[in-house]
Amino acid sequence: MNGIKTIYEPLRKLGFALIGAGWTEIQDMAGNPTATNHPARIYTILNNTDKDLLFSWDNTDPFVLIPTLRSFTEDLCTNQTSTDGAYLLAKGSKLYVKHNGAGPTSGSIYLTICYGEEY
Repeated sequence: MNGIKTIYEPLRKLGFALIGAGWTEIQDMAGNPTATNHPARIYTILNNTDKDLLFSWDNTDPFVLIPTLRSFTEDLCTNQTSTDGAYLLAKGSKLYVKHNGAGPTSGSIYLTICYGEEY
C-alpha cells in the first residue's frame, strides 16, 4: 500500500541572547543559520522566552507575534480547496525573529518542520 509518511526535519532553535531589535535567522541545533530542506506541510514555532516576539519569513515584514511561553502552528494543507496542488512552505525558507520592545532575558525559540514523503 502506498501513502505519504510524515517526516520531521531536525529541530531548530535560537537562544534569547541572540534575539535583538533587528531580524535574526533561526539556527540549527549546532548554531548554524539554516533554511528548510524540504517543502513543509506543517510547522510549529515555540516561544519559550520571557518576551513577546515577532516572526518573519521574508526578513522584512512580521507575519505573527507570538506571546511569551506560547506556540504557533500552521497546517498549510488543512482544508485545502485548490486543485492546483498542495499549499506548502517553500523549500529554502528561512525564519527570522526579533523582539517587540525589550529583548528577552531567558529561554529560547524553537522551530519544528514537518513534511510528507511518498512510501
